[in-house]
Amino acid sequence: MTPPWIDLVRNSDPLTTLYSTVPPLDAVRLRSIHLNWRGPTLTLRIDLPSFPDNAPADWVESGNDTFQCHLQFLAVNNFRMSAWRPPTLADISISSTHDRKISVSATGEKTVFSFDSSDSIQHSTGTAMKKNEGEYFCRVCGYDFEDVPTWVGIFPQYVICNCCGMESGLEDEDLEKVRNYRAMWVANGAHWQDPKAKPSGWDLLSQIANIPKQWR
Repeated sequence: MTPPWIDLVRNSDPLTTLYSTVPPLDAVRLRSIHLNWRGPTLTLRIDLPSFPDNAPADWVESGNDTFQCHLQFLAVNNFRMSAWRPPTLADISISSTHDRKISVSATGEKTVFSFDSSDSIQHSTGTAMKKNEGEYFCRVCGYDFEDVPTWVGIFPQYVICNCCGMESGLEDEDLEKVRNYRAMWVANGAHWQDPKAKPSGWDLLSQIANIPKQWR
């Protein structure tokens, strides 16, 4: 029988302090996956489905309503992915297999992947934020991320633009980078990173008008 996922987290104290009952990994907002050959490891950056009921007073006073964390899995193998269009809501399931191993799978409208790992999970980087706070238009091309911020205050969310392919926090940190990336993208034909996300009747000039003034 597989224990609750929080019981597999070896440094769970920060989470169990924040939550009276740590929520299951159902309908989490999956923001990014990071693979590292060292280990190898896989890190999921997710928004948990509920805000901590024991959140610090300054989080509550600031109006925060979303808690984001990183979960790192160790000794990863058998990684398989058939769909990936982040950020997206997904259900993450974890089941025990054998020899202190677990099988992890994520299923959502825009993502499907699975992998095996050791049964020890590392938690890091817990951050509180407002769900609707931040920048929602791509600094490079003006793509509308709708309810997903690319930046929250001074913190990048490392979101990849479906249109120009920019990753927030890497290619859009300063105005020179933004302008150079934009010029190169337009010069190469302004092709969509994810053609399936391109709306019918898309107009480049109309979208570019969404770019915040300070990033033009």
